[in-house]
Amino acid sequence: MRALVIGYGSIGKRHVRVLKDIGFVVAVVSAQEDVLELSYSDVGAALVDFSPDYVVICNATHLHFDIMDELAIGNFQGNVLVEKPLFSTFSSVPKNKFASIYVGYNLRFHPILSRLKSLLSVNQVLSTNVYVGQYLPDWRPGIDYRESYSAKKEQGGGVLRDLSHEMDYLIWLLGAWKSVTAHGGTVSSLEITTEDVYTILMSTQRCPIVSVQMSYLDRVKRRRIVINTEKHCLEIDLINNSILIDDVKEVFDVGVDTTYSEMHLAVLQNDRSRLCSVDEAKNTIELIEVAERCNGRYWEYNE
Repeated sequence: MRALVIGYGSIGKRHVRVLKDIGFVVAVVSAQEDVLELSYSDVGAALVDFSPDYVVICNATHLHFDIMDELAIGNFQGNVLVEKPLFSTFSSVPKNKFASIYVGYNLRFHPILSRLKSLLSVNQVLSTNVYVGQYLPDWRPGIDYRESYSAKKEQGGGVLRDLSHEMDYLIWLLGAWKSVTAHGGTVSSLEITTEDVYTILMSTQRCPIVSVQMSYLDRVKRRRIVINTEKHCLEIDLINNSILIDDVKEVFDVGVDTTYSEMHLAVLQNDRSRLCSVDEAKNTIELIEVAERCNGRYWEYNE
């Protein structure tokens, strides 16, 4: 099996490593000159010369649509995985003959979220609070954060899109969003043109109160969920891989690449139970855009 990875940033390098471990012969499309893998400068040449069975798109978000279009024009008929988010803005996928296309929300393959999904299937959910944060300058070691797509609005960066895992898994766990309000923006001195903090308050089909805070400012990396149900309080720490059910703690052994390898294997097996479909990914983009439209619409207190 041959896999073509388009984009060779930090996430592209991870996909290359994982795919090689699975047993793929891997090539990349990249403009970088220090690529250690078999590399091509453009998609068309790679399709003709390398003939991949599987393509992973993981370059900057604003380029995803154009890359998919190139694959379609090149008559690619294998499997496609697109890194999250699907696109920078809500759009349809170009007409294609792909065998399948999924979006890389790999946290769906985290064993704790699988455990949580099972727990929530038998419990009435009352409230959910999510917090995710990481300091952007420390995010990609060896890379100037100001040059990353995360720092550039025109390239699809910002916490809403960078950290959209949270919105994806909340919809996956709690059903489609019903109502939304939000507040966010750039509040720090980071040299970026994107938002660095956002808070979303919404309701979903299975939970009346959901709050989500996303941040580029946390010097200590955090990814936590607190859920109250009719019977239990559930506290999840996705950094330390633990779930606290009332006062009973479970700790999971999760490798750094586990969720990625599980996701790739699911694509190969066409196991849709946890894979994110294009329609689901478009719902997440729609939620992001609604949150942006809601931003700043609030009442101010006047004495």
